[in-house]
Amino acid sequence: MKHIFTLISNPDRIATLLCVVFVVFVGGCEAPEVSTPGPDEDRVTGATPHWMPVPTSVRVYPSTRFIRESGRSILEARFELYDEMGDPVKYAGTFQIELFSVDENLGNTPRRLLYSWNAGLLSLAEQREHYDPITRGYLFRLGVDNLKIAKQTTLLKVVFKPVDLARLDEAEAEVRSDW
Repeated sequence: MKHIFTLISNPDRIATLLCVVFVVFVGGCEAPEVSTPGPDEDRVTGATPHWMPVPTSVRVYPSTRFIRESGRSILEARFELYDEMGDPVKYAGTFQIELFSVDENLGNTPRRLLYSWNAGLLSLAEQREHYDPITRGYLFRLGVDNLKIAKQTTLLKVVFKPVDLARLDEAEAEVRSDW
């Protein structure tokens, strides 16, 4: 206790001690870094302080086709999701897939619903199972029990329903057969 009173009673030591405390206090505080958007950057609006890639469109990949495997017909359906910049993106949701027969005499208009599938991408395991990093799209191998369907003109329609966003526009494409 005697040493504290000796320190306080000497004004030079008090001034030195206060300077040390001030330097330590000020040196440990940093002003937050504020960034302002440059001329080429968009100002982010809304509740989210940053841009997140979300799907805005879906496309049926050109290599979607019927294949035969061990005497079975399989529809290899490939889809791509694109963000607002036009880049492929992964996202959780469900693909609604419909296969229609087409009447060539009526200008290739869809005639009759042949198959309908719901393909979920809700878990990490489902993403790993269906996402193809080479094509940056999703592959679904869908069983078709009628071999004749694969030989006729068909139209594939797909809608992607993201988990937390509005439904995307549908995409469609004619499906071809390699045999």
